[in-house]
Formats: sequence, structure tokens, C-alpha cells
Amino acid sequence: PAKWGALFELSGHYLRVENNRGQSIVHYFDLVEQMNAQLPSLQADSGLTPLNKAWLEYMVAQACYNTGRLDEALAHYDNILATCPDTVDVFHMAYYSKGIATDWVHQTEPARGAAIFVEYLNRYPESIFADRALAALAFIYYRANDYSNAADLYTTVVQNYPGSPAAAGAESVLNFMVEHGLLKGEEAAPQQPQLQLCGPLALQRMLASKGVEASLDDLALWAGNSETGTSMMGLIRAAGRVG
Repeated sequence: PAKWGALFELSGHYLRVENNRGQSIVHYFDLVEQMNAQLPSLQADSGLTPLNKAWLEYMVAQACYNTGRLDEALAHYDNILATCPDTVDVFHMAYYSKGIATDWVHQTEPARGAAIFVEYLNRYPESIFADRALAALAFIYYRANDYSNAADLYTTVVQNYPGSPAAAGAESVLNFMVEHGLLKGEEAAPQQPQLQLCGPLALQRMLASKGVEASLDDLALWAGNSETGTSMMGLIRAAGRVG
């Protein structure tokens, strides 16, 4: 495990510090091949704590994600969420990473990724990853040309998490939108119709996964959905209506 931890850190160093994605992928591939073969026996090892097992699986998940094995990464994230308590950092890292991976897999269905972040923010509004989850949700709206709702979410990040890297990134995007007139010219870049119901649809998917049925029309109504989309506060109100 120590060797794998070092290899994981080295892969991340090449990716984030040296911006050498090629070398990073080589190490991530090596990590996946080594760990996939032994992970089942490690998970059954009574000498390892549940937290250690979760960290080992998270390393595998991230290596899978960074080498394009997204379905495998998602399976690992789900296993961490199912077996690891929500009081530790790795749980929240896996939850956030699951949202990122889901959005990447389903880029033509933005509600799929948004559902993960809406669920996370509703369940853990004070978590250490709330700012990044909110910024990721804002980016989903931004990517779909729904600049008004994206700006609302980015503004919330800036106001609620001053001084954080997420706030700095959000402020940069807001400045870009203002400088390029994106908030005034949304008519020239039509939103994807699905994104206008992205929030309510994401909420509906989340509720269904919990065994709670609610119609899309009702959720959109309770959330105050309009032609420009739905605010995060509206989604929270709608979630409150159905418990």
C-alpha cells in the first residue's frame, strides 16, 4: 500500500504540478494494473481499517478515471459511498468525484451529473467539498449556455466561500461572462432544452433513488422553474416539499 500511495502521489504530481499528462497516465495505468489484481484481497484483510480500505479504493478509482476507465471509476466511488462513513474526507472526495465522472460520461445528458451535485449539496451543505460541488454544478449550466443560472451559482460560490480556490475560479468565469457580454446575449446561444429542466430532473432522479416519487411538473412548479432554468434555492424548496 505504501508503494501504491507513492505512485498515486507521483501520478498526481505529473498531472497537476508539471502539467505532464502523458507521464501521469503512464503511472496511473501502472497503478490500476497493480492494484486491481490485489484490491479484493486487501478489502478482505481484517488487518486494514475501513478507512485504509476506502483510501486504497479511492486511489484505484482516481487512477481509473484518469485513464479513461470511467465505468470502473464510478463503481469504485459507489462502493466507497456504500461502505465508508460520511464523517471522513475520503467519503466526500468520492462523492464529488462521482459527480465529475458522471457528468463526463453523460455529457449529452447534463441532468445526470447535476443530479449528483444537487443530491450532495442537499445532504451536505456544510461539507468541505460544498464549494467545489456548487462550482461544478455552475459549470454544467455554463456549458449548456444557461449563463443566467450559471452566474447565480458562481456568485453564490464567491459570496459564501471567499478566499477559496473555488471562489477564485468562479470570479474568473463571472468576469469572462461580463467581459464577453454572455449575460446579455443568451438569446444568441440557445440553451439546451433539457437544461431548463435540469435542476428539477436532477432532483427527481435523486428522489427516485431514495424511493420517493414526485412528478417533474410538480418539482418544476415548486422550484419556481422558468424559461431560464431553476435556482439552487428553488431546488432546495422543492426538495423540502417532498421531505
